[in-house]
Order: sequence, then C-alpha cells, then structure tokens
Amino acid sequence: MLNRPLNPAGEMLSLREAMNQLLEGSFIRPGTQLLTPGGATTYSFPLNVYVTGDDLKVEALLPGVRQEDVRIDIDRGVLTIAATRHGWKPGEGQQWYLREIHDGQFTRALSLPFPVEVEHVTADFTDGVLTLTLPKAEAAKPRRIPIGGGQREQLASGAQS
Repeated sequence: MLNRPLNPAGEMLSLREAMNQLLEGSFIRPGTQLLTPGGATTYSFPLNVYVTGDDLKVEALLPGVRQEDVRIDIDRGVLTIAATRHGWKPGEGQQWYLREIHDGQFTRALSLPFPVEVEHVTADFTDGVLTLTLPKAEAAKPRRIPIGGGQREQLASGAQS
C-alpha cells in the first residue's frame, strides 16, 4: 500500500481537469472541422433556434454559400441543413499563408422540439443567412379537454356505444 498525504484540493483539480477534457471533447463547436466515418472532412456552421408563437425559427450563417448549394431536409423529427461552399484554390506558384475560410460540405442536424407542418415550412436566404420558419403541427398544439359526461354517462348506465 502506498502511503501518501491526503490532498483533497489536488484530487479536485485533477477531477476538474478530467471533466474539462471530457466536456471539451464531446461538444462540436460551430466552425470546427469534423471527420466523417468515410474519412472525408466536413465543417459546421452556427445556428440560432428560437420559438415565436406557434413557430420554430432557425437561422443559419452560411457566408460564401450560394442558395442553390443549400439543401434542407426534415425526416422523422430531425431537421438537416447541408451546404457546399466552393472556394478559391491556389494556382501554380501560389500557396496558403493563412486559411480559415474552408470550402467543402457543411452539415448541421437538429432534433425538432415538436412536430411541424412540413408542407408549410418557409425558407429565406438573404446575405448568407438562411432563415427557416417551421410552424407547429396542429396535433402538437395544446388543447383544452372539456370535462363532461354525455358519452360517459351512457356507458355507465349500460347502454352500448
């Protein structure tokens, strides 16, 4: 058995460092490079998502992306936005000195907080900002259930429905 002095502060620091490393490694920051299972490189982009009335609003920053290079899909409650940026490539005798603007495929997927009316979703693309308006489905809107007994009373008295 190893005899060492008890140092709770030192143990807490190492636990804090371990948690920081775990959390930093598990979140994907917008604008970061990601490797896909096939080995391809993809990048992320920032989103704003908020609810206003019965609509979900999604804003995506896609600077340098053309409207025709944006694809929006909704499948089983997941919104996916994919975009392709075509960038400048250095020619002969040219090389990058600093490169922070990447070209390629950019993708974000977001689980929707409620079912939406897919046929009424609108998309606007202005100045590199994609704005989606996703209306809440009627079935997902809150409803008041009246308490009353018309049908219940008939069943209780033995009548067939």
